[in-house]
Formats: sequence, C-alpha cells, structure tokens
Amino acid sequence: MGAGAVALTTVSWKTVVAVRSGTRTAERQARAALRYPLGDGSDPEALGELHRLAAHLRAGVPRAGA
Repeated sequence: MGAGAVALTTVSWKTVVAVRSGTRTAERQARAALRYPLGDGSDPEALGELHRLAAHLRAGVPRAGA
C-alpha cells in the first residue's frame, strides 16, 4: 500500500465519530453499528465510500426544523 492508503478491514460511522472525538468507546460502539467492508484498502470503490462517509460526518446532521 502507498502513502495515505487505508488499511482498515471494517469501519462504521460510530467508530469514526468515536475516533474523531478521541474517546475510547470506539470498540464498544462498533459492535452495535453497521459495518462497511473495505478489504485491504486497494478497492477504489470502498475507498470512495469511506471518503463519502467521512464527508457526511464532517457535514454533521441538521437539527429537526432547521
């Protein structure tokens, strides 16, 4: 794998949120979340999905009525 390659086998939105917030609850939250297979990081479609997921999380969720 090259520099900056993703070497995860699974990721979930709850894990990403927990990791981004610096908490140690990522493992517990990941068990309850849906998982997205990424393989060995060489699948460009899986990497694209991870980028879309990360962009969605960065955008945040609008409040009801906002």
